[in-house]
Amino acid sequence: MNILQKALGAIFPPYKYNAIRKEQRKLFNTIIEALPEKLSEIKNQTIIVIFMT
Repeated sequence: MNILQKALGAIFPPYKYNAIRKEQRKLFNTIIEALPEKLSEIKNQTIIVIFMT
C-alpha cells in the first residue's frame, strides 16, 4: 500500500481491508497465471472461481 492508501486506511478501516484484499487478489492472480501449462486444469478452475466471486 502506498502512503495515501495507508493514511486512508487509518481513517477508514473498511478502505484498508478493501485495499489489502485487492493486493492479495492481484498477487494470487499473478501466481496462478505463472503456473506452467502442465497445471492448466488448476488454472482454469481457479479462474472460474475468481470470476464467480
